[in-house]
Parts: sequence; C-alpha cells; structure tokens
Amino acid sequence: MVATKIFGRGRSLALLAALALAVVAATLAGLSRTGQAAAPSSGATLAYEAESLLENKPATAPLRAQGNCCGIAWSGDAQLFFLATEPGDTFTVAFDVPAGGSYDVSAYLTKARDYGSYTLAVDGKRLGGVFDGYSPTVTRTGPVPLGGVGLRKGRHEITLTVTGKNPAASNFYAGLDLFVFERSAKG
Repeated sequence: MVATKIFGRGRSLALLAALALAVVAATLAGLSRTGQAAAPSSGATLAYEAESLLENKPATAPLRAQGNCCGIAWSGDAQLFFLATEPGDTFTVAFDVPAGGSYDVSAYLTKARDYGSYTLAVDGKRLGGVFDGYSPTVTRTGPVPLGGVGLRKGRHEITLTVTGKNPAASNFYAGLDLFVFERSAKG
C-alpha cells in the first residue's frame, strides 16, 4: 500500500480511519436534510426523493430505504419501501415547500408481485385514486398523475394508506421512488 510506504503502518491506519470517519460524516450530513427538495431546475418544479423523507411519524409497519435491486435503478439509487402486512397499514412523511401556491402532483412508484393497493394524501387530502401496485415483475412506473393541491410555504405531510391488494399479489408492500410537485397555472 502506498500510504504504508510513505507514512508507516500506524499512520496509514490512522489516515484510513480518518477517511472512513469523513465519509460517514458526509453521508450523515446529507441524510440530515430530510424533507428538502432535490435541487430543482427551476422554481416551478420540486422533486422529492421518497427515501429521503424517512424522518417520519410512527408507521404501522416497517419503513426503510431500499437500494437498487431486482434489475431496477430508482432515481437517487433507492426507493422508500413499506413492508405493510394488512389493509389499513399507513405511514406519514414530511417535506418542505419553499414557496406557496397551487401544484400538480405526480409520483414515480414501484410495482411488484408482492405489492398491494394504496392511496396517497397530502395534508389529509386524498390525491388520485387507488394505486394497484401489483405486477408479475418488478417495474418502476413513469409519472403517475395524482392531481392538484394548494400548499403554503413550509412543512407538509404525505400519507400512504394500504387499501388491500390485487388477488394475484402475495403481500401488501409499497414502493415509492420520487414525488414531483409542479407549479400549476393556478399558482
């Protein structure tokens, strides 16, 4: 190892430990920005990586970030994975909006053979219909339009509630990749 030849074995290990600590600190600093919008290309569109919204209220089933798998590459290299086990399982996550107005909401979601059906709500207002997460193979949807919502500047909440499952589905799981809030003409 080059560092061992230059600094000696003891110093090389100390340098590696310091580097590892710096990587962990940088990772944790990035994760502490929970609920912040990904850098939008303009003030008109806000994109939120669902897995970055893990600072949540208590969920009724396990909720975690899941890295790319199963032949799928999610935006941000992860999705928010909800391991629901029955209808009525729910979780809520928070996000911040930098400017109030009317927004058209869409989501990039995941479908799989063990995914259930669910609804999404923003600040208690249900958006869109029931989403059937079943697919015989793991797939990432394109943008699923959910409808419009008026938001003030500040903190808001997204709630997912499991409603059931397709008869062909083997479980009630849910996977959310990305939420997009696009400023509408009304805003």
